[in-house]
Amino acid sequence: MCRCLEVSRSGYYRWRGRLPSARTIRKIRTIEKIRETFCEFKGRYGAPRIACELQELGEPCSRNYVAKLMQQEHIKARNGKGFRYS
Repeated sequence: MCRCLEVSRSGYYRWRGRLPSARTIRKIRTIEKIRETFCEFKGRYGAPRIACELQELGEPCSRNYVAKLMQQEHIKARNGKGFRYS
């Protein structure tokens, strides 16, 4: 497999045994907090509100970062019911 992908064996095993980076750890932690907040508010909060909630909890993140992670995890806020004239 290494020959086919043109990768050295030592490089492959070094990559396989590597610990997750700080960025990956932060991403996983943020996704967990996004899921908790999303469930806490019964799926009604979108990225802007979740970002505000996380910032209040002390988790530094931007609205765009939260939106990107929500999109990757297929988390989408429910829309409210539209007003119907009668």
